Amino acid sequence: MSRLSQSFVASLARGLNSAQVPCVLWGHCLLVLHGVPSIIGVTDLPAYFALASDESVFPPWRPGRGLGVYPSAAGPVVALRSHILLEAYMRIYARDHGKQVGSIGISMIAYMQLYVDEDGFLDADLLPEPLRTFYGELKQWKKPLRQWTLEFRAALGVPEEESESDDGY
Repeated sequence: MSRLSQSFVASLARGLNSAQVPCVLWGHCLLVLHGVPSIIGVTDLPAYFALASDESVFPPWRPGRGLGVYPSAAGPVVALRSHILLEAYMRIYARDHGKQVGSIGISMIAYMQLYVDEDGFLDADLLPEPLRTFYGELKQWKKPLRQWTLEFRAALGVPEEESESDDGY
C-alpha cells in the first residue's frame, strides 16, 4: 500500500465521515497500518479504536514492514488497536476452525505475532481472558496446535462441528 493509497483510503474515510457513515479500517489496510508488510474530525473514540494518525498507537514506517501510521494530514481515519485486532482473529479462528474459511484466522494470528508483537507494538496483556492465556501458550508453543485449538475452542464455548472436506462436501 503506497502513500497514494493512504491518501485514497483517507479520502474515502472523509467522504464516509461527512455522510455520517461509521467506517473503520479493516483487512489489508489495517494490517499495513500495524506494520505487517504488504502480503495480499473524530475526537471521542471508544478505547478499542484509535485514529490511524496516532503515533503513540501505530508504528512508524520501517523498512521491510507495512507503511505504519498515517500522516496527520490524512484526516480522521479510524482503526482498531492491535490487541482488539488480534482478539478478532483469535475468535474467527475458534469459530471457523475446520472449515476452509477458517485457515485465515491462524494465518492472521501468526502475522500479528511475527510482525506486530515481535516488533513491540502489541500489548497482549490487554487481551481478555481466556484469550490472553491461550495467546501466551501459542507464542511459547507449549502444546501441539491441534491440542491448543481444541482447548481454546472449549474455553470459548465453541461447539464441536464436523470439518469440511477438501472438496467442499
